[in-house]
Amino acid sequence: MLKDGLIGKNIIVSGDYGINKPDDRIFEIMKEKLQLPNDSLYYIGDSIENDVVGANNAGWKSIWINRYKQKNYQRK
Repeated sequence: MLKDGLIGKNIIVSGDYGINKPDDRIFEIMKEKLQLPNDSLYYIGDSIENDVVGANNAGWKSIWINRYKQKNYQRK
């Protein structure tokens, strides 16, 4: 799918919509734009609370980039 140009054309910024992650509405907007089912969508991010929890709550799969080498994650 990357070779078909999904990257670049399909980037949204939550602030442009007045929605902050982890609000799942931002993920729903992107899903509608892509016209793909939740089980085929992945979100890659470096924030557990905003990126991973938000994506998972929206029904997406998530990939966490542990940029700061956190050893243990404790959900707030």
